[in-house]
Amino acid sequence: MIYPTRSAIRSILSARGGVLGMMQTATVQLSIVFINLSTGIIAARWLGPVGRGDYAALSVWLMLPATLSVAGLQAGIIFVSRRDPDRTDAVSLAGLLCGLVAYAPVAVLSFALAPLFVQGYGVGGLIAVAICASGLNAAVMLSRQSLLGARETLLFNLSCAASPLVYLVALTVCWSVGRISLDAVFLSQITSVLVAAVIAAVFYARRRAGWRQLRVVMRPLASYSLRAAGIDLVNIVYGNADRLFLLAFVAPAELGLYAVALSFARLTSILQVAVSSVLLVDLSGKPAAEIESYIHALFLLLFWMLTTSCLLAAVLGREVLVLFFGHAFAACAPIFKVLVVESSLSCLCQVIMEAFLASEQPSYPSRVQLAYAVILLAALAALTPRFGGLGAATAMLAAAACKMAMLLAGLSRIEVALPNIGLRGYVRARRHRALFAR
Repeated sequence: MIYPTRSAIRSILSARGGVLGMMQTATVQLSIVFINLSTGIIAARWLGPVGRGDYAALSVWLMLPATLSVAGLQAGIIFVSRRDPDRTDAVSLAGLLCGLVAYAPVAVLSFALAPLFVQGYGVGGLIAVAICASGLNAAVMLSRQSLLGARETLLFNLSCAASPLVYLVALTVCWSVGRISLDAVFLSQITSVLVAAVIAAVFYARRRAGWRQLRVVMRPLASYSLRAAGIDLVNIVYGNADRLFLLAFVAPAELGLYAVALSFARLTSILQVAVSSVLLVDLSGKPAAEIESYIHALFLLLFWMLTTSCLLAAVLGREVLVLFFGHAFAACAPIFKVLVVESSLSCLCQVIMEAFLASEQPSYPSRVQLAYAVILLAALAALTPRFGGLGAATAMLAAAACKMAMLLAGLSRIEVALPNIGLRGYVRARRHRALFAR
C-alpha cells in the first residue's frame, strides 16, 4: 500500500493541469484556508468585534486598489501565454507593465476616497500605508498568474501559501512579545505583503530576457485583457461593495461581526480558486464538445459538494462560530448561513464563466457581470441601511442567484448544453472522460 500512495503523491505534486492540477491546487488552498482560519481566529479574539471592524476597514484598502489595477490582466496573461507558450516571459513582463500603469490613477483615487469611508473608525494614518502596500499586492497577483500561464502549478501554489504563512508567524511573534493590538495585527499583514513582493521581484528578474519580445505580446494581451476586464471589475464590486456599504452605514462592531461571518463562509472559496486557476489553462482553444463534457462533470461534482456544505452550515453554524471565535461573535450566525449559500452559488458561477473564457467569448459574461453589479448595488442600497449586515448578505445572495440564471441562459451561445445535476447528469459525466484524461 505504500507504493501506490507515494505514486499518487508524486502525481499530484508534478501535475500541471486537469484534475490532478486541481487536486494539487485544492490541497495547497486547503492549507491556506486553515492558515487564514487560524490568523482570523487570533485577530478576532484579540481585537473583539470593534477592533475586527477597524481591521476589516484597513483590509478593504489593502486589496481594493490592487484588484482594480489588474482587472482583466489575470485572465489575459493566462490566455496569451497558452496561445504563445514560447513567449511566456514576455507576457509576464507585459502584464507587470500594464498593471503598474493602471495602479497609478487607481492609487490617486483611493487616497482621495478612502478617508470618506473610514470616518468613525480607529484606523488613522494606517489607511495610507494600506494603499501603498496595495501596489505591491498588484505585482504579486500578476506574478502568480504568470506562473499559471506557464503551467507551473506547484510554484503558483507555493507562492500563494507564502503570504498567509508569514502572516501567521508574524502574529505569533507579536503574541509572544505581548503586542496585541490593531497596529500589531496590521503590521503582521504588511510583513507578509513585503515577503510576497520580494518573491515576485525574484520571479520577474529571472524573466528579463522577455523584454526583447515585449512588443509582440503587448497588443494581444491588452486586447484580451480589456475585453475581459468587465468580469474582473464586477468581481471586485462583488468582493468589496458589501463592506463599502457597511463602512458607510454601520458601526465598527457590526462590520466586525459581518467580516467574521464572511471570512468563515468563504471557506468554500477553496473550490473556486482551484477551478479558476486550472480550468482556463486546460480548456483554452479546445472544441465546444470537450468544453461541455468537462464543464458538466465538474459542475455536477461541485454542486453536490457545496449543497452538503450549505446543509452543515445551516445545522451547525452558530455552534462552530462560538467554538472558534467566542460568544462575542455568536450574533453573526444568521449572516454566516446566508453567505455560505451565496459563496456556493458564486463558485458554480465561476465554473460557467470559465467555459465562456475558454471559448474566447469573454464579452457575454462581462455583460452578465455588469448586470450583476447593477443588481447587487441596488439590493445593497435597499437592504443595508435598514438591516445592516444581514441585509448586505441577503443582497449578495439575491444578486448571485440572478447571475447564475443569466450565465446558464447564455450557454447556448458557445454550444454548451445546460448541466444536469440529477442521475442523468451523473451518467453523462461517467460517459465522458475528458475531465480525467489529464
